[in-house]
Amino acid sequence: TMDCPYCQTQMRPGYIPQDRYALRWVPDDSTSALSLIGRGKDSVKLSGTLESFGTPAHLCHNCGKLIIDLPKEHLPK
Repeated sequence: TMDCPYCQTQMRPGYIPQDRYALRWVPDDSTSALSLIGRGKDSVKLSGTLESFGTPAHLCHNCGKLIIDLPKEHLPK
């Protein structure tokens, strides 16, 4: 189990399911055309289409935060 780093309430484990495309995080301030479709150097791959069925995550029902742990190889260099 995991405690929420914001309110210290116990979080519920789960996952964010994916469909046929990889899930990606893209920064708000991105101006690259590649980033806008999730392929820029600043985007972070959350899951792959063939690697898994989704991304593990923990949800805090008290404050509404969602925590996702990413493999280091998915982080931008």
